[in-house]
Amino acid sequence: MSNTEQVKPRVLVTYIEAGLGHIICSTAISDALHQAYGTQLDIIDDYVCHDHGKTLAKFETALVKSVKSYSKSHAAGNFQYGLLKIFGDRFARW
Repeated sequence: MSNTEQVKPRVLVTYIEAGLGHIICSTAISDALHQAYGTQLDIIDDYVCHDHGKTLAKFETALVKSVKSYSKSHAAGNFQYGLLKIFGDRFARW
């Protein structure tokens, strides 16, 4: 590559399913970036959990279950956040 050749800045749009429309939001952002800056940016769409192994796919499944249980019952959500306050984010990763 010569010095006169410009490298497009890269933008990474990540997709992760959490059960409440996160994919739709990421898709809207990606579409808007493609429309406004498609020729000026190198826009990379990445389905983080789908494309990178079984461990992340299992994590995504667990995340969806957690979000659904939180949405169904405020008591479940309060319990989850209470545990996070006590044990910190390591609990969430577990």
